[in-house]
Amino acid sequence: MKNAIILLIIIAGVAAYFLNKFGATDWETYSNTKYNYSIQYPKDWDLREYPDSQSGAAFNPIDKPGYPDNSDSITTSVNTSANFDNEPLDDYIRKAGAGIQDYTDLASIKEVEATDGVIGYETTWMMQPFLGRGIGLTESLPITFFEIPSDKSLLIRVYLNREEDLEIYEQMLTTLKFSSPD
Repeated sequence: MKNAIILLIIIAGVAAYFLNKFGATDWETYSNTKYNYSIQYPKDWDLREYPDSQSGAAFNPIDKPGYPDNSDSITTSVNTSANFDNEPLDDYIRKAGAGIQDYTDLASIKEVEATDGVIGYETTWMMQPFLGRGIGLTESLPITFFEIPSDKSLLIRVYLNREEDLEIYEQMLTTLKFSSPD
């Protein structure tokens, strides 16, 4: 019994060390009642909703150099003009790049799962240099697409706009959750 207690103390100490060293993130929840979804974001990040469209929000770290600036780190939005009723979501997404400015070809696609089991697809795209800067095609940052279960004609897009926040983006994707409309 004494050895088990000592082992538990050691495990708790090691866990506390790694949480302190690598940081534990406290999370807040953004809920979109118009489209019935929620996503968690770090508590020490700023949330800015889109009040005109009520389709999503932007999330930004408030403790990083350069904040605030003109680009949002991670954004969610609902695409209300998607038309994929008669085809699987992944097939629709493979063609969707043409509708995104300066994107040419799909570079990668991988299946991701939301908290409630809804399947989405994280993608990257080959794109032209922004405003003519650079030479040749470059790979975009990820955009992840989920169809809203209660309305298969609507897509939620989650964009990563700053590469340094990729880890948080990946964590946020796992917290996306859909609720039933009232």
